[in-house]
Amino acid sequence: MDVGNKKHVKTQNVNVESDKGTFKQETTFFDLSGMYQSLESKIRHKDTSFTGFGLIVSLNPISKEILPLTPLVNNDATIQINSLNLINSLWELSSIHDVRHDGFHVFYPHQSVLKVAQYVAPALPNDGFSLTYNVGARIRTAQLASMYEGIQEVLCVNANKQTVIAKVGQLQELYL
Repeated sequence: MDVGNKKHVKTQNVNVESDKGTFKQETTFFDLSGMYQSLESKIRHKDTSFTGFGLIVSLNPISKEILPLTPLVNNDATIQINSLNLINSLWELSSIHDVRHDGFHVFYPHQSVLKVAQYVAPALPNDGFSLTYNVGARIRTAQLASMYEGIQEVLCVNANKQTVIAKVGQLQELYL
């Protein structure tokens, strides 16, 4: 599965609401099904040094003006990566023994780039948005970050291997 391969770039019609009514809009996204298969096999293995991770999948580079990000390590580490070894790399980064285990990692599938160990500071939504309660900081951050334009989804796996996906502010638990 090569990330540059067009067969993994999908389009889907979604309903968009505006003050002029509801209309269909074609949305481009990256097919992550292979990544989830790889994740399922990793989750089944016991690993006491695994700390969990947050992964932001972004269709375009994120500027600090759009979604505030700042590296948690001395250098702004960027790794060339493809979707086949993404989960393996995330698993290695999520070891308590790796200085880059904290924060979120940002994956740009069209460029095969992973920015590691980023502190993410999404803005709080305006009144009227329904937040999910009784969740940890990583999942709340994922929920808020997923509301930003260009963010396809945010995947969180905690140390107990509970897996949650956030898309457009909505949380869904995966049972792998």
